[in-house]
Amino acid sequence: MTTGQLNFKCFKPNRKIRNLLSFWELDKQWQVEARSNLDDLCEETQYIEPEEHHTPAKHILFDLHDTMRTDLLGVDGIMPLGYTGLAVRIFEEDHDTMIETWNL
Repeated sequence: MTTGQLNFKCFKPNRKIRNLLSFWELDKQWQVEARSNLDDLCEETQYIEPEEHHTPAKHILFDLHDTMRTDLLGVDGIMPLGYTGLAVRIFEEDHDTMIETWNL
């Protein structure tokens, strides 16, 4: 393994695959949350679809606004989360844009 390369296979057990949504595809309650978090940028970014049991009062609405692009093999970006982060890979499946995430 050379400098700048990581083996992300070790992170795969905690991976999740969900839809990637625009602001307008979010439920109204999540649109309010997005607007309070990003203000004017909320309509221009994409969001990881919240799970059905998630609510704005208890869960985080993940957006791609702060995601850092990377050229690491198999990873499109790193989403910082405090002292850790999520690795993200974006792909198309049956005409839907999907996002795969796993903890770092």
